[in-house]
This record gives sequence, C-alpha cells and structure tokens, in this order.
Amino acid sequence: NPSFGGLSGLWVEPTGHRAVAVTDQGAWFTATIAYDENRRLAGLADTAITAMLGIDDLPLLPPWSDAESIAVLDGRLYVAFERENRLYRYGVPDAPGSVTPEWLPLPEEIAAGPRNGGMEAITDLGDGRLLAFSEGIPHGDGLAAWILKDDVAAKLTLTSKDGFLPTGAATLSNGDVLLLERRFSFLGGFAARIRRISRADIAPGAVLTGEEIATLMPPLTTDNFEALSVVPLTDGGTLVFLLSDDNFSALQRTLLLMFRISE
Repeated sequence: NPSFGGLSGLWVEPTGHRAVAVTDQGAWFTATIAYDENRRLAGLADTAITAMLGIDDLPLLPPWSDAESIAVLDGRLYVAFERENRLYRYGVPDAPGSVTPEWLPLPEEIAAGPRNGGMEAITDLGDGRLLAFSEGIPHGDGLAAWILKDDVAAKLTLTSKDGFLPTGAATLSNGDVLLLERRFSFLGGFAARIRRISRADIAPGAVLTGEEIATLMPPLTTDNFEALSVVPLTDGGTLVFLLSDDNFSALQRTLLLMFRISE
C-alpha cells in the first residue's frame, strides 16, 4: 500500500492486542498484534489504513497532515501535529478514521513554533492532563514541555544532552513517564534512548531529567524510532513498544519492537 510508512505515533490498548498509529502523511494505521506461545511478537493482522479527517470533515493534506504523536485521554484519542502546529481530539480509538476532530487551544508559543520542532511527544498523565514535549522549542537549559488541561498550560523544562531529541512518550501505571528520544548523525546513524521521569517530578516549572534506562545504537537494531507505547502486565511488569518512522524512504525501515521491564 503506497500509504504505508511514516509511522510517527503509537497507542497499544491495555490488553496488548490492538494498535493504533498515525503517519506523517495524515493516515491512521490500525492492526491486531499477534504473539507466539512465548508471548513474543509474531506479526500483525487485520491491518487497515484510513485517511485522517480534519475539522472540515475532509482528508488531511500537506502541510496539515504531519501527525507526530497520539495519546488516549478519558477514552478519546488526541493527536499532535507539526508543520501546522496544533492538537486535535478525535473520538474513541475503535474507529478513528470516521471521526471529525475538535481543534483544541494551545499556547501561542506552541502554535507559532518551528514547523519541524513543535509537539513531538504527548502522553496522558492519568489525571485528566496531557504532558507534551517539544522537539525544537528551547527553554532554560533544555527544551520546552507543557502540562495541558483544557485551555490552561503550565510550562516545564526538559534537560537535553548528547544530541537526543524527544520523539515519543507514554505513562506507566504508577504515573512515571517513559520518554523516547532519537539522535541521528551521518557517521553514527540512528540511536534511541529511553528516560524514565518520576511522577513526583512532573509539576509546573519543574526541570525534568529522569533516569536513562535504555539506549539503542549500532550494532543493536535501530532506526528512526519515533513512537512509544506501554502495556501493563498483571505481574507488575510492563511491555514497551517502539515503532520507527521510515520517512517513506527505501533506505529506512518500519520496525515494531517490544521489550519488557520490571517494576
């Protein structure tokens, strides 16, 4: 399918059986996740690609189609866009392709931010608020982040080092946030890093640093990882899914990886 690729945001339902992703060309990608007898990834089934609708009820077209991150808050899908920086709220995750979104208010700093450096990662904090990370809006000694609720935004700072920039985020069952970051260089290729940010540290005005819990770089399997989602397990562990954006390039791959972390 020529519309397959550019997967930039991912949400896996809490059962771990269904995935919803968005592309940077304005499409929904949905699939059922298949596992083998050892609960390892075995493939995807029931896949579908459908156009994302805009507030005019028409399919999104460039530059309005660059969806970068998704989150589910109060049972509804939220999607952050770049190029034309904005936040849309869609309906329930079961049939996102048939839903006309609401355009939600954002601080002017985000809405008027860089075309390729706006909200790159959002996650539901579990209490009616969203946490949003920018990829290219400086603040203090790092990058700007915001706690969003209704039309109120509280600003935070994310420390930034070693050339890594935010691309995805997800919230663990205890309220901690996993932040996915990406780095690229022509000599070193792609690298990815995951930081764990304590729930207690997420407050207006805070400087977020967190603890680095994983790094992927050659010779390990890596690519342009832009999406992260988590699924809690009954034994206290968590499944962590990473998804890469191939930028519709023959030189890159679409990869879905799954890891397990223990509390």
